[in-house]
Amino acid sequence: MSYLALSESKSVTLAIGDISGALSSGAYLTMTLEHDEISITGSGTSTLTLPSGHYAVSGIVGADMNNTSSDLFDFSWELDSSLIGAQGGRQPTGKVGSDAAEAVFSVETTSSLRLKVTAITGSPTILSTHSQVFIRRVSL
Repeated sequence: MSYLALSESKSVTLAIGDISGALSSGAYLTMTLEHDEISITGSGTSTLTLPSGHYAVSGIVGADMNNTSSDLFDFSWELDSSLIGAQGGRQPTGKVGSDAAEAVFSVETTSSLRLKVTAITGSPTILSTHSQVFIRRVSL
């Protein structure tokens, strides 16, 4: 995909991967990129190093809720040790599925991106087959 920005054509590059790990408060989840057009380093760890660019990131974490009436968890993106964007999560009542954590930001040189569990109640377990990360980038 490409578009015209300030009389200059820009292309969107993508990275897509899986999310895994243990759900515990303060834990960082592992992101393993299956497709990477961006040249991100750190795939298979909890920290992805992003090159310069404008980014839109989404993370969805699926979970097996052992007690569907009380288990819940929340997660957020962290860029260079600061929480950013809209929080994602899974609540026990009145919902089907999980909300994605999403953020839009720019990186001047390089930055570290992590997905952090910010709250948990009960003992949900992550379903890696239902958990994905989507990273979109446009050059500066």
